[in-house]
Amino acid sequence: MRKLSYAAALLLLSLVGCMQESNLTEPVNGIEKTPWKSIILLPAKSYLSTEDVFTSSQQISGATGGEIHMIKNYQAMDGHTVSIDCKLTVPSSSLSFGDSRDITMQISDEAGVEFFPSMTFDQPVVLNLTISGLNLDGVNPNDVSFYYVDPNGSLAPTVNDGVTVDLATGTLKVINAQLPHFSRWAYAR
Repeated sequence: MRKLSYAAALLLLSLVGCMQESNLTEPVNGIEKTPWKSIILLPAKSYLSTEDVFTSSQQISGATGGEIHMIKNYQAMDGHTVSIDCKLTVPSSSLSFGDSRDITMQISDEAGVEFFPSMTFDQPVVLNLTISGLNLDGVNPNDVSFYYVDPNGSLAPTVNDGVTVDLATGTLKVINAQLPHFSRWAYAR
């Protein structure tokens, strides 16, 4: 009977130890935790920065395509300058509509971008995103990639021509990421 009690106690402890409710999933050092990868966050903006969210909109024709290009800089709380260069190219006939639509890209607190309105494409649109001035201490460059962020928080890697990480300048760069739909995309490790 005593062995059975010990076995039950051991089973209970192992179940409690594996529960999801843990402070290990809380943001730590500019990294938002997800089950397998961590979304890299932008440094907090200084009080001198006036914008909380960076947004750019452009009218894009479904027939001829177009481009949205946003370049933003801000001073982080630690005094470093963070630079963002985000360019979306929509090839002709990639959108499933013939008229023109306002397309918006938005960058908030993640090292990534979100697009509105939600839509899918006949052929992928192309994203190039460079962010510099990040604190990448403790980041292994081989672990960083660019992902689609599902609304439930899971991550799916994108097809792209390469992700580069420069630890010295705190720079992340994705080249020609192929986006099959508008939603949320971000760097994670």
